[in-house]
Amino acid sequence: MIPIITQYNYWDFNVIQSSPPRVHGFLEVTLHPNNLTWRYYRIYMPYATNVTAYEPSTNHPLQVTAFNDSRVVIDFGAPRSDGYMFILTFDLTYGLQSLGSGSFAFTWRQYMWERFDDVHLVPEVFNVSLPQGAAFLDVVGYNAMALSYTARNESRLMLSFARNETYQPFGWTVLYRDLSGASASNQLGVGPLVAIKLPILPLTLSDLSVWSAVMSVLMLTASELASPLYARSSSKFLLNRRRLRIAALLLVALFMITTAYRLIATPALVR
Repeated sequence: MIPIITQYNYWDFNVIQSSPPRVHGFLEVTLHPNNLTWRYYRIYMPYATNVTAYEPSTNHPLQVTAFNDSRVVIDFGAPRSDGYMFILTFDLTYGLQSLGSGSFAFTWRQYMWERFDDVHLVPEVFNVSLPQGAAFLDVVGYNAMALSYTARNESRLMLSFARNETYQPFGWTVLYRDLSGASASNQLGVGPLVAIKLPILPLTLSDLSVWSAVMSVLMLTASELASPLYARSSSKFLLNRRRLRIAALLLVALFMITTAYRLIATPALVR
């Protein structure tokens, strides 16, 4: 038996950078009518933003309508015959996450209800371009499904694998290492912000915060305990309580400034 094929899907995911994540996607669709013509194409894309469509042969833009239920409809403007092709472009809003230590996971999931209502097989090809300098680790299929893939390394590492769309849920995860992305995150202060070295002083930001808190408590305590002794001129233990308290308050202010910086800067850098 020869299966009826009404469309081919060619996916191209460009992982521009790992941290913060930036992924741009392309979907090339070739339509083959089954005794009918195609006037529009419908797909559900809850994971995408900035969706546009155009004809690659003429670069003519197609009308794209996005609905609140994540449904995207591409209007062809006129009935299309066999072999009509168009390209859908979009940005991904999720799917790329850091695993720590420079490792990242790019995950893709799709279900039958996400694309056009078609009961026939849809051959699909997936290409994933990793950031420059990234090292590929593995590809894991959804539901422990093994994937046969090819990898080529030109200016960037690219992975390719194919499958036929069925009614079963389908997905994959590409695991890779990107030390440039990890180092960029560290330079921005994501993670070890407390380990930032201070100029001149052999202390980190965390050391300075703890040192100022401890010293301020000790000085304030000493100023209170030593105040009766300061009033006795015959005592050999003479301390200026006012100056000691001012120094302690300055250390309290230093502690509050460093703590506030860590609380404000860390969320801003993580975004």
